[in-house]
Amino acid sequence: MKKLVAFVGHDDASRISVEELDRWRDMLLTETTKRGTLRDPGTVKDKYLAAVRATLNWAVEKRRISENVATKVFVRVPRKALLRTRDFNPDEVKAILSATLSGPWDGIDELKALSRRWIPWICAYTGARVNEISQIRCDDIYKIGDVWVFKITPEAGTVKSNVTRIIPIHSHLIEQGIIGDLKRGRGAIFYDPSRRRNGDANVRYFKKVGESLRDWIRSEVGIADPHVQPNHGWRHTFKTLALEAGIPERVTDFIQGHAPRTVGQSYGSVSLPLLVSAISKIPPYDIR
Repeated sequence: MKKLVAFVGHDDASRISVEELDRWRDMLLTETTKRGTLRDPGTVKDKYLAAVRATLNWAVEKRRISENVATKVFVRVPRKALLRTRDFNPDEVKAILSATLSGPWDGIDELKALSRRWIPWICAYTGARVNEISQIRCDDIYKIGDVWVFKITPEAGTVKSNVTRIIPIHSHLIEQGIIGDLKRGRGAIFYDPSRRRNGDANVRYFKKVGESLRDWIRSEVGIADPHVQPNHGWRHTFKTLALEAGIPERVTDFIQGHAPRTVGQSYGSVSLPLLVSAISKIPPYDIR
């Protein structure tokens, strides 16, 4: 929004025209980013224009303006060539998971070391988004009966579906000692909330955890292929493993927090025993 205001020279939403937004879009598409490359059309469509569209929608709903002119502005996003699958190949899996066991690392604090040690493993066995794990708290790891579980919840931070889900902890994680390592205290596990400069800055810190992990996997672990994402690749890898293990798609979608595709799929619930059975079908990673 600041970029748009600077471009048009005012902050009066009622004065913004389609033509101004067209010119702004064209400028964004021809502007060089900090990486030295042209801005991706998908970024212009799904970040910049989406933010303006949502803001003006709010203004229309509140009767502040009569029309959302951003709905008339479009970006053509060419289909990208898929040069490889988006899940990790066996060598990449081995490289990442082996690197998590190579600590202690010189010059990094305990929380960063803890994130390197455990977040890739948790993502590998849950297919969760990295920020859903980087925001997790000690109280989000507990037992239901004799089953250890993770609770992924909007109470801890951002969850894309805004729905809490309970995921059984894979036996291989328990064998490695995850409960003893992470079930300490009561607050956030992978970042220190006391470092916040204001009361609503949690998002910034748990996202920094994911960004630091991404940079480590790229630069030090050596997963340099730009066609696979160093954190998000676990979501694709888990989906592949679940398919190979014969886990029903609806159960996999629940574990990963994917929204139901139809109204019918939103009926009923995925029970804990069914989730335990599904997670147990994922074979332990052998990184020897």
